[in-house]
Amino acid sequence: MKLSLALVCQNVVTDAASNLISYINCLWDATIEIDRVGEPSPPMVIAAVWSRDEETEEDHLRIRVRFRLPSGRSKTVFESGEIDFPKRNLRTNLTVAGVPLLEEGQHYVILDMRRGDRWRKMAEMPFRITLSQPEEVSGLG
Repeated sequence: MKLSLALVCQNVVTDAASNLISYINCLWDATIEIDRVGEPSPPMVIAAVWSRDEETEEDHLRIRVRFRLPSGRSKTVFESGEIDFPKRNLRTNLTVAGVPLLEEGQHYVILDMRRGDRWRKMAEMPFRITLSQPEEVSGLG
């Protein structure tokens, strides 16, 4: 099996008539206020496009999503059961919510695929978190 595309975004829209896909607000850099550190992240979509040889490869797929923090700590946030893969191509759009934003710096979303009894890393998507001070509200007058 081959991974053709993987990205992290806020939303995915598929046009019913044309089957065209729009990936909305792809995540690369984000700034959060320092007093929000530790709060759960807003939902994000881990979007992927897979392909397989229908003659020689299995007709199912198992995937896992991990987050790696700048400190090196890693956490599994999603692990699938078997996903049917009936045709040559498959799109997966996994919504992940509530991942705590704990550190400033380079983070990674890692997409793994299960082959036999081993997980294999298929993609590592970086995004940077920058912390900012809360904006002070000035009085009117």
